[in-house]
Amino acid sequence: MIITKARIAITFVIAAIVFQLWAFTMVPEAKIFFSNPPMPDVRVGGYSPAEIRWLLVKIGEQGRTTYLVAQKKIDLVIPALGMGMFVMSIWALADGLIVRGRRWSSRRSFGLACAGFINGIFDYSENALVAQAMRAGPDAFDPARIELASICTMLKFAFGGITLVLIVVLAVLRWHQATKAGTERG
Repeated sequence: MIITKARIAITFVIAAIVFQLWAFTMVPEAKIFFSNPPMPDVRVGGYSPAEIRWLLVKIGEQGRTTYLVAQKKIDLVIPALGMGMFVMSIWALADGLIVRGRRWSSRRSFGLACAGFINGIFDYSENALVAQAMRAGPDAFDPARIELASICTMLKFAFGGITLVLIVVLAVLRWHQATKAGTERG
């Protein structure tokens, strides 16, 4: 079997789906991410230091410990799988694509694919900043770091969405070129 960028991308997609299904159904601590109130990681619109202080008081020492255990099991892997999935999908779809009469080189395609790293960088930054607040507790965390974490959270979701749109656009272009080539031959 020949290993191709497309097969690697599909492997990352499958691995990301399987890992997230496992993590959020089999890791007992993971339910804290979607508790009431939800953890910062899943708040698309961000959060304020006051909201985080209230959250830290509400979940208490046990909730903070549970969050940190879940984070060690989940938040180290999910951003890496996401970056692999995004980068390899973009690279596989863009490589050799004909745009305005010019075929994209593998180097140019990989350059575009590097956009897939942005989401993961913001995700890891958010995770580190939120973990610091969890360890510090409601009376000792740094509000400026929470504001930065909130920005990272919003940018994580924004760039994740932008990257998915880019993948869909590339897939449509790829499909269009394949069907066009098929009708020219047939």
